[in-house]
Amino acid sequence: MADVFQLQRLQTDRMSEMVPSLFAQIPRSFLSGFWGFVVFPVLALLLQWKFAVRYAQGRSLLFRALEVGSFVSTGLLFVPYNREPTYNALGQTFVVDVILMIGYHIVLGLSGAVASDSVVAGPTYAMIADIGRDSPSGSWVGGVCVILICVPALKTAYEELFSADGLVLRNTVSLAEWSPFELYAAYHVLTGFVILTLGAPVPSATPLSLAKAVVFIVISNANVAAAWIMFPLFVDRSMR
Repeated sequence: MADVFQLQRLQTDRMSEMVPSLFAQIPRSFLSGFWGFVVFPVLALLLQWKFAVRYAQGRSLLFRALEVGSFVSTGLLFVPYNREPTYNALGQTFVVDVILMIGYHIVLGLSGAVASDSVVAGPTYAMIADIGRDSPSGSWVGGVCVILICVPALKTAYEELFSADGLVLRNTVSLAEWSPFELYAAYHVLTGFVILTLGAPVPSATPLSLAKAVVFIVISNANVAAAWIMFPLFVDRSMR
């Protein structure tokens, strides 16, 4: 587990140096994935604002489909994989995120916030159930701790993912070489981002609400697990 989170970097690199370095990557990350990181969240909010009823109906149908997809994705974990393990920078960012998502899913199950047996259905199944509750869980401390835990792994991955000009976020390993768990992780992180984006209500016109929406989009792109944990703290429940 320590290798997955690259905790050994803490022996040579200071957290006070790695965190600012990662923050400096935010503009380049958004430029590299502009359509998914920026256009999709903004378009989702605009569609929700303009077509509220139809948007809610379509979102409900999509969430039901993603619940099924979350359960079915468990089958990926049983796919035989006989290749020699290769460091997959992009895949590892997904793995780190999904491990934390699974951990939070277990916490929610133990607390009774979601069904405890839903663990077999996958983390995005629990995410849909959690953010749809009247009083979902949420924690600033938990979200910040999750982000900090990921810093060494993200720093290592970003050093390999960005090309020399710093503007291209690229997959360094052929998709055919991804392990079943990396594919499982990618599915849940990507669909988790979609769920959180579509599940967030349109912010009010106040500067604070708009600022919170922007920060939430940034955190969702950086770490889906942290965004999930902090989701209730960023959205205005009266707008839902």
